[in-house]
Amino acid sequence: MLNFFIPGESANLGLYCERIALGEWQEPFNTFSALAFVCAGLLGLRLCFGVAKGDGLRLCMALCTLIIGVVSFTFHMHGTRISLLYDLLPILLFNVLAAWTIFSRGLEMSAVTVFLMTLLVIATNFALTPISSAYGFAFNGIEHTGFVSWLLLLSFVLLVRGELASGGTLMLAGAVLIAALFFKSIDIPQCAQHAHGTHWLWHITNALASYLIIRGVPLSSQRHREVEVSTRL
Repeated sequence: MLNFFIPGESANLGLYCERIALGEWQEPFNTFSALAFVCAGLLGLRLCFGVAKGDGLRLCMALCTLIIGVVSFTFHMHGTRISLLYDLLPILLFNVLAAWTIFSRGLEMSAVTVFLMTLLVIATNFALTPISSAYGFAFNGIEHTGFVSWLLLLSFVLLVRGELASGGTLMLAGAVLIAALFFKSIDIPQCAQHAHGTHWLWHITNALASYLIIRGVPLSSQRHREVEVSTRL
C-alpha cells in the first residue's frame, strides 16, 4: 500500500497501449492530448468572465478542468503512482461540482437533498469500479458510466421542464462522453493495430464533454437560466 506513494513507482505500465516501457515521455499522444482539458478549462473561464460572470460553481468547474489537463499531462509524462492520484482527484471533484450544480439549480432541490443525490451519483461510479477491475480491459472505463447515466437522465429532466438550452447542451455532453468511453475501452484491445492506442481520443472527447458540461449547467438564477448562452466560443 505504501508503495503507491513512492514517486518512482510505475502506475501505468501495461494500462495504456502507448506505454511499453518505463521512463518519461513514453506516451507522447496520451501526454499532449491531455492539453485538450487545458483548452476546455480556458474556454470555461471565458464563460465565467462573460455571460456567467460571478458564477462561483461554474468557475470552480472550469478551474478543475484546467487542473485535470495539467495533472493528466504530468501523469502520462511520468507514469508514476503518485501522479495517478493527482490525476483522479480533480476528476472526482469535477463530477461532484457538476452533479451538485445540476441538482441545486436545474432541479431546485433543497441543500440536504442535493447533498444526498450527489453522494448517490458518486457512489454509483464507485460501485461500478470493481467490475472494471474484475473483468479487465473489456470493461475499461465502466466506472464512469454511472456519472454519464445520471447526466443523461438529468438532462432529459431539464428538457421536460423547459430548460432547453441547459438540457440540450448537457444531453450533447452525455453523448460525447459515451463516445469518449468507447475510445477508452478499446485502447488495449486494438493495440496490435494502432501502436498509439485510442486513449488520446478519450482525452479529446472527454475534454469537449467537460466544456459542454461547464457551458450547459444552469445559471445561478431563474432570470439568468432563461437567457441563452451565446454559441460563440
